[in-house]
Amino acid sequence: VSDEPLRIELPSGPWEPRNHDGRFRGTVDLREAVRTSLNLPFVRVSRWCDADAVAARMRRAGLDLPDAPPPSFALGAVETTPLELAGAYTDFASPGKAARPLGIRRVEKPAGGRMDRFRPDRRTVVRASAAYLIRDLLTDAVENGTGRRAAIDGVAVAGKTGSTRDAWFVGEAGGIVTVAWVGLDQGDLGLGGGRTAAPLWRSFMKHATAARAPRPVERPADVVVRR
Repeated sequence: VSDEPLRIELPSGPWEPRNHDGRFRGTVDLREAVRTSLNLPFVRVSRWCDADAVAARMRRAGLDLPDAPPPSFALGAVETTPLELAGAYTDFASPGKAARPLGIRRVEKPAGGRMDRFRPDRRTVVRASAAYLIRDLLTDAVENGTGRRAAIDGVAVAGKTGSTRDAWFVGEAGGIVTVAWVGLDQGDLGLGGGRTAAPLWRSFMKHATAARAPRPVERPADVVVRR
């Protein structure tokens, strides 16, 4: 995918997305683009796949996008909540199915008898093989990229940093999806997700993953390894 300058004409004027460091790297593969958190390749991927189709897929995953999001939505430049983002990332732990987060699992009587029980609403977002491959890219972003500070010894971690006005890290490990957000009520935090949110995420998840049995993500049958 091209990581070269791009100019998009909008009714409000031209938009020229940039990478975080202002550099352009020519042609890159998707793995490098995820690992180093490049912006321009994913704007191009969104346009190539059709932005409306991409937005529809993100809505199905649980993100509340506006009816006509700007092209920058492909980079996360839309309003969302940590809970919505966590729900969307359950797609990579399933893989392929996202679960809407629940605040209540069950209601019990004082003596312990169950009065009601709630189950998450699960829906298929993408093929299991597609979700598995994306999760593999996100694992590389933690092992070798901008998410290094979220790595946990002996645990497979798949996640992604985010830097807008705020700092984010969202990731999955051991079947647990967690979002760490750092920001200000007013103004720009001025710090990236890899420096701030990723260490917070790790400080919680190294205990959370140890407190429950691991839940490995099995490779779908239609994903093959070939050299």
